[in-house]
Amino acid sequence: MVQDNHQPQNNRNLLLSTIAGVVGAVAGVMQWLTSVGPWATVAVGIIGLAAASWALSRFWTQRRPLGATMLVLILIVVAAVTGAATDRLVGRGGRPAQATAGQSTPAPTAISQPPTITTQPSTPETPPTTSPTPPPMGPDPTGPDPTATAPGPSRVARNVVLRQTYTLDLDSSAPNWDVENASIYESGDIYFGTTSATLQTTGDVVLLKGEPNWTTCEESTDRQDKVVRRDQVKIGLSICVRTTEDKWAWLTVKSYEPSTKVTFDITVW
Repeated sequence: MVQDNHQPQNNRNLLLSTIAGVVGAVAGVMQWLTSVGPWATVAVGIIGLAAASWALSRFWTQRRPLGATMLVLILIVVAAVTGAATDRLVGRGGRPAQATAGQSTPAPTAISQPPTITTQPSTPETPPTTSPTPPPMGPDPTGPDPTATAPGPSRVARNVVLRQTYTLDLDSSAPNWDVENASIYESGDIYFGTTSATLQTTGDVVLLKGEPNWTTCEESTDRQDKVVRRDQVKIGLSICVRTTEDKWAWLTVKSYEPSTKVTFDITVW
């Protein structure tokens, strides 16, 4: 009787030890599988559940309670681990990974460049241009000076004869006016020539009428260039002649014989 009482006790102890070892081994394998990854754990769990279910049916039909009990415990552990792994994939455990995987990395923010401010070069202010004040209107420097004072005559002569091909020096103080048989290009201030340009001079010529007047000669603008033509020479014609010494001489024709001679009254200032 004593021997029969200890036999069931030993069986229970052996059963508990075996269950503890199997549970510990299965837990270790499940822990390793969990570290490997949830998909591997689910796959192995499904395979383990299928195998354990098949073995449990075998033990149950063979009336082996010890083996059936251990398989039940293994099924519990495998189911728990497989459920945890599945929950990690589709539930609470999978969200952080999914969130981490699906979370888009924010694109690097482009460093905004400061707006470029184009500064137009400042145009220097141009000082106002002051137009030069025109000089007061005055006498033409190239023309006669209206303010000039008329000088007194330096020489007056009557009936001075000038023959053809001769010249007179109107600046001369000699009694004969330094008359000379020469061309106007050689000497004198007036020449009686043989061409249609009857009288030739060394300066401007003004044809006019009236009494000798220096101002009339000076202010006259109707001037000829060094020539009095044959058809212009008439008795009573007055001629202002600019001499080589820049004097004015007034000659009035008193008589005229073409191709021979001409007679003048002469006033020189």
